[in-house]
Amino acid sequence: MHTFPAILEELIDEHPTLTFKEVYTKLGVSKSFFYQILSGKKSPSFRNLLKLSYILTPENPTKTIFEWCHLEISTECTKNAFEYASVTRNIPLLKYLVTKHKKSPETLGECSKVYAIQLDYMTYKINGKEFYAKIEKIRDITDKVLLVLIDIFKTYGLFHLNKFFIMSENLSLLENKISSVGNRETFLRECFTLRMCEIYAPVFLHMNYLEQCKFYANVLINSRICAKLESDGYYYMGMALMLENKIEAIENIKKSISVLNSSQTDLIEIAENNLIFAEAFLKLESSVEHDSFDKSTNIFKKIRHEEVINDQEIAYLEKEKSRDTFCKYYYSLFKKSADGLTECFMEFLQAGNLFFASAMIHEISHTGAAVGLFKNLINLKIGDVTIEKENYQCFSDFDVYSTVV
Repeated sequence: MHTFPAILEELIDEHPTLTFKEVYTKLGVSKSFFYQILSGKKSPSFRNLLKLSYILTPENPTKTIFEWCHLEISTECTKNAFEYASVTRNIPLLKYLVTKHKKSPETLGECSKVYAIQLDYMTYKINGKEFYAKIEKIRDITDKVLLVLIDIFKTYGLFHLNKFFIMSENLSLLENKISSVGNRETFLRECFTLRMCEIYAPVFLHMNYLEQCKFYANVLINSRICAKLESDGYYYMGMALMLENKIEAIENIKKSISVLNSSQTDLIEIAENNLIFAEAFLKLESSVEHDSFDKSTNIFKKIRHEEVINDQEIAYLEKEKSRDTFCKYYYSLFKKSADGLTECFMEFLQAGNLFFASAMIHEISHTGAAVGLFKNLINLKIGDVTIEKENYQCFSDFDVYSTVV
């Protein structure tokens, strides 16, 4: 059976240019520690494994990590591998780890139990509300760090339930819990911190705190974790700029498509739909050559450009407007109804989506209706929010983009 020390030594021996000294220098460890790893006397940290994969196999480090995680590595390394696979959206690796450790005792069995729920969500087996319900039901977890992750996952769930105000109230408490994760778990603490940025950006967008949204969007863009998070960052940045600078807004939303891998077809479809919506919202010609997968977005585009919509499309909006505020918004635009747009304003406000509530005021004013006191609500926000500009650079010293193995 191949062991990690043997495989590592073979990789260095066969490398066309790197010497042992150059490898441990690039790795940032002492010569004695490195040779203890090679002899099997010391176990490398998961961060060591990641850096070695990029040093020795820069052409496909993700494949190398996938193979190394099949070896007998330490419990601590495996625990980190679960989080790495999860946060980088490396579904093949996460599936392998969840399956392998389903019946493992103690920490690794608990990891399998928790990450299996996220895997189901990532692979579209459950929706956001079901994800929250399953996380809420988890019991018998003893690992303190996993308990922090569960709290983070619960916050994700609240987002799907549109509980934005509750989320904003919980964020400081959750950050304190993440900060309490010890130095031995630095990799996990940094990953959890990036997860918080993934939560903050959309929450601040919905709450209409656009400068805060842009800050956390920028963190996601520069985190170098995976294409999905970078794409999300560009999307949130673009949305935060919509009413400020339409050219920059669209440029960012276009980048949310271009950074994705060609194999990520489901994510590309969503990103393209976002672009079609944004360009229609700003009354710009669509740069996407095909229609969206979302019927209502296509109807919105036609209404925005004053194209004729047919009876079936009108009937669709009439049917959906009672349960979808965006469809009510599109229908109200079609009817040029200030009253309908005012209802949309109230529904967005009640749902905690202050960004679109504020946008509705602009729309009402464009109908020619008197907006009166509404003008004072265009930059509507609730409560005070401060930004802790910490160092969110979990993977700052090497790229860890996840690809399908």
